[in-house]
Amino acid sequence: MERLIFHIDLNAFYATAEAIKDSSLLGLPLVVAGSSKRSVITTASYEARAFGIRSGMPVMQALTLCPDLVSVPIDMAFYQKLSTDFVSFLNQYTPLVEQASIDECYLDMSSYLSEKRPLDLAFIIQKELMETLELKASIGISYNKFLAKMASDMIKPLGISIIRENEIKQKIWPIPIEKMHGIGKATAPKLRKLKIETIGDLASYQNITSLRKHLGKNTQAFIDNANGVGESIINVDQEIKSLSQSSTFAEDVTDYVVITELFAKQAKKLAKRLEKHNLLTNNITITLRYNDFNTINKSKTLNHFISESSDIISEALLLFDSNYTGQPLRLIGISLANLKYENEAISQLSLF
Repeated sequence: MERLIFHIDLNAFYATAEAIKDSSLLGLPLVVAGSSKRSVITTASYEARAFGIRSGMPVMQALTLCPDLVSVPIDMAFYQKLSTDFVSFLNQYTPLVEQASIDECYLDMSSYLSEKRPLDLAFIIQKELMETLELKASIGISYNKFLAKMASDMIKPLGISIIRENEIKQKIWPIPIEKMHGIGKATAPKLRKLKIETIGDLASYQNITSLRKHLGKNTQAFIDNANGVGESIINVDQEIKSLSQSSTFAEDVTDYVVITELFAKQAKKLAKRLEKHNLLTNNITITLRYNDFNTINKSKTLNHFISESSDIISEALLLFDSNYTGQPLRLIGISLANLKYENEAISQLSLF
């Protein structure tokens, strides 16, 4: 496998986010929808899905399947914040992160090929994502983006699947055509009329003219994907909006020395990342999660820009000393925002 592409897909993201906000929702049949009973479900927890409830279903219909269903309103601002934290978390592993949507990303992990086995690496990411952000994810692994996406759909929730080049006929071709990434509900019946029942049928289909009537200008791309010849280039957003480092303690911690030593390690890692991208910051946030899972974030905006680890740890500890209650901690973290390139930061300061 010359390229190593991961597709990381958060499981029942909106429902999971609501359970992060309110732990009493954990394990309940839960949906996220509008406030009206005529509203359509945006996301259903896996407990709700066990009753046959799905995204796009009216809430009224879902209540007939599960009278005890819990429905909560959409909180997009919170979901966006969690999504930003999700991308920042992935950036700890590689700068080659492409966000495909609010709850999924592609990563080029090729640099790890000589260090770790792909499945072991995926397990580490999945475990740390759960411990750090309480987010559950399925991870697909392959040598291009299409196959990695297909792999992540194979086991949910909390699945890890890999598709190697010699496994395409075995793992991909038997899949029904409507389950192929990119084929919509309206397109699948039209392809079935052409006797294309599976992805394998599409891979070997010869009448390109007939196919193009339904797949348009992307016809060849669909055929290539079906044959395992897909794009592996990660389109990275060049604008880095924030950087963060967080760590979960193996046991609850109150020892000030242990806490400050970990903050110092995080500050050093963040300083290296700032240096790598020639960035400065003037906004720092610390995250403290206590042993009862109550989480607080405290921020400070400086009147100057910093990038050195000594400055980052100094500001982080000032925030910590002002806000720590002494209660045992499960997780601590540092985030940097309002990132500016060095020349941009100097220009901004000169305005004042």
